[in-house]
Amino acid sequence: MSYYNRYKKHSANKVLLDFGTWEMTAREVIFGLLLFAIYIIGGLCIYEKIDRKIEDHNAKYNSAVWVTDDETFANRIYSDSRDAFVYGDWSSVGYVTFNDIQSPEKPAGQYSWVKCEKEHYTRHTRRVAHTRTVNGKSSTYYTTEVYYTWDHVWTHFTNVAKIKFAGLIFPYGTVEPTGIGVYLGTNTHGNDRYVYHAEKTEASGIAFTHIEDNGIQRCTLYTQYKNTPEDFQAFLDRELMGNAARYAFWITFILLGLFGVIMFCYLDNDWLNNL
Repeated sequence: MSYYNRYKKHSANKVLLDFGTWEMTAREVIFGLLLFAIYIIGGLCIYEKIDRKIEDHNAKYNSAVWVTDDETFANRIYSDSRDAFVYGDWSSVGYVTFNDIQSPEKPAGQYSWVKCEKEHYTRHTRRVAHTRTVNGKSSTYYTTEVYYTWDHVWTHFTNVAKIKFAGLIFPYGTVEPTGIGVYLGTNTHGNDRYVYHAEKTEASGIAFTHIEDNGIQRCTLYTQYKNTPEDFQAFLDRELMGNAARYAFWITFILLGLFGVIMFCYLDNDWLNNL
């Protein structure tokens, strides 16, 4: 081997950092940076797909129409096919009560949905390991521990068949309002207890949905929003995806890549000496 080739090989294998238990050579750093460059190129391809999904998501919301009254909503239902922000009043068509389901108590009131859940106070046992040391020697012994939990037995519920939203009738569940749930208490009978929940019969708010075929897609009615331009804009701003997702991707992706390069250099890469 010529002096130049020996010098070239020695330079490539030169130790740049010595951590005691492992060393990082120039050749490992060069090869690790090459792998990191290929990794970044792959990241650009992934990022392009993520960025396209974000843009498509935002375009969907930015192009949606704003519907603020029942008449406009009815006109669009029967003549349009597109995404829409819809403000409307929601109410149940009729009502249900706890007389309609099996439950020991019958809480008063009229609701759009009622539920009674039975739970039983159940005894359980489990084997618990313990360690003790006698004369410097450790040994394991086991005991039986008793504990109790409220375990689910059955749930009975019922709801109205239809609801009215923005002046039109839909099957129950098509538009689901937030914040209308009501906890009506828990009654205990010996080792059994019964938990009562219900939903109110009226609400109002803004929903994002897709109008098509004389109907709408299932959606959520956000009752914290009112029928004002400011609330519509606040709802839109909430749904739009900003740069946070992009930044989070690159920060996570680069940190993982750097960690991978460090782990590569940490490994015993003697095979690089033969290159």
